[in-house]
Amino acid sequence: MNSPITPQDFLEQVLQIQRMEHGSLSVIRQGPNGPYYNLNSWEEGANQCRYIPQDKLPEVQQAIEGYQKFHQLTQAYAQGVVEQTRAELGIGVKKKPRSHKNRRPKGGKTPALARLVCLEEADQDSYQQAEEHLNAIAPARLRPPGRVSRRQSLRHA
Repeated sequence: MNSPITPQDFLEQVLQIQRMEHGSLSVIRQGPNGPYYNLNSWEEGANQCRYIPQDKLPEVQQAIEGYQKFHQLTQAYAQGVVEQTRAELGIGVKKKPRSHKNRRPKGGKTPALARLVCLEEADQDSYQQAEEHLNAIAPARLRPPGRVSRRQSLRHA
């Protein structure tokens, strides 16, 4: 990680930028002396296009680079201030340990159904038998509302 930029370094580097322009250059067509360019930028909620004469192209490119440099400097300075603030306030990211108690296995079956399927050798018929058995022994209030067994959904199809 880079060391944070100091306010003095930030100001010195910003003051070295002589010209700024935001946007991007695009070729609008080829002419006899080379390409013609437009400067496209987003201002006040709309795309603005400005024709750039060929003799002004190097200066406009430098101005675009100046704006990009300014943007990079402000982002770096802001990140440094945020990190400093968090350090001063003792604010850190604390990850909570995740509970694996309520997670289902990758197959999407409940642990009880998975055990029954294993006991029944896990073929198609035994899966349905195990699911029916589980539905018969589990009280309805323990099943999630709206849960429809695979067999029930096939009956309605």
